[in-house]
Amino acid sequence: GIYITVKNKSEKTLPFSIGGHTGFSTALFDGENISDYEIKFEKEEDSLISYTNVEGLIAKSTPVSPLQSVKFTEELLNSTIIYSGFKSSFVSLVHKKSGISSSVLLNDQNVVAFWKAPKGQYICLGPWCGMSDSVDFNQIFEQKAFIEKIEDQKTFDFSIVF
Repeated sequence: GIYITVKNKSEKTLPFSIGGHTGFSTALFDGENISDYEIKFEKEEDSLISYTNVEGLIAKSTPVSPLQSVKFTEELLNSTIIYSGFKSSFVSLVHKKSGISSSVLLNDQNVVAFWKAPKGQYICLGPWCGMSDSVDFNQIFEQKAFIEKIEDQKTFDFSIVF
């Protein structure tokens, strides 16, 4: 796993965001493509889902009907898919035919993003405390969606466990 401690050594509140790009191969077997995999949450989710545009900015957000898995297509992965407000304590990338899976724990993160590079043979399951800018972001960092804040002389522990 990855373990990070953010420490505020100042006398002011420190706004920040932190996360990771944990990537998992989607090329376990010859001739596979992204549609051989799905993302499975531990619990049924009715969270908010957001999508990025080609610049990587959040272009739209919408509530989703209860779901427990996301079936990927190349078209779906032309943007980053961001879930917030989830109840699950982990999310997994699952090979649909074999059942082989890799999981990431969702400890105190408030956002999880799924994405891949255009020709990449992997999916990133990125747990975050924080989120990408939206197209209408006012550029005031402290007002960003899901921004974390640490009071003076305090610490914040972040981990990605897989």
